[in-house]
Amino acid sequence: MWWTGGERRMPDIGGRLRRSTRRSDLRTRTSSRNSQITGGEPGSGNHTGTIQDLFTKPVLIFGCGNILIGDDGFGPAVIDHLLANFDLPLDVAAFDVGAGIREILFDLMLMADRPKAIFIVDAAFESGKRPGEIFEIEIAQISPKKANDFSLHMFPSINLLSDLQNGAEVKIRVLAVQAEKMPGKIRQGLSDSVKAAVPGACEWLLRQIEETSVVS
Repeated sequence: MWWTGGERRMPDIGGRLRRSTRRSDLRTRTSSRNSQITGGEPGSGNHTGTIQDLFTKPVLIFGCGNILIGDDGFGPAVIDHLLANFDLPLDVAAFDVGAGIREILFDLMLMADRPKAIFIVDAAFESGKRPGEIFEIEIAQISPKKANDFSLHMFPSINLLSDLQNGAEVKIRVLAVQAEKMPGKIRQGLSDSVKAAVPGACEWLLRQIEETSVVS
């Protein structure tokens, strides 16, 4: 969850909601989704990311957020919809990374062969946006001094994203939805306005992937 305007604070609902960021847990989540997709209709979304894909595919899509904190679950919801309804190109892998993207990006920074493009999907609060509106966030527009305050799930530092984009020449695109509200307690499920934005976010991703020159 990003905040690009004034000061906001996350609801204090405890560390028990934070998803583990270990690779083994990422493998568990992706394996679980694979088991749900296997046996589906031919042509159904079946390009769920694996650990191997994470370090070999040139285009990666990361859905960020905690599904137990209302609209913060937008990123995972987009990944679910994308995988269930579309076939992704073979060079593309999509992941529900929950709260674990910081460690994943750090690992990618250490790789000799980095991806060519990374798409990040998350929820945000930005002044002047209407609930459910999707928009792109430029990394440069976020104040470095607030870099560690943007996220309910400790979103990666701006330095990491900047290093990948500028130093490692990885194309970074961040797509956000304007959250309607954040619950003060555990509540799973998106608000109506944010839920309605999920298909549009998938269409945006598909357009950007098509325009990405590294995709064959």
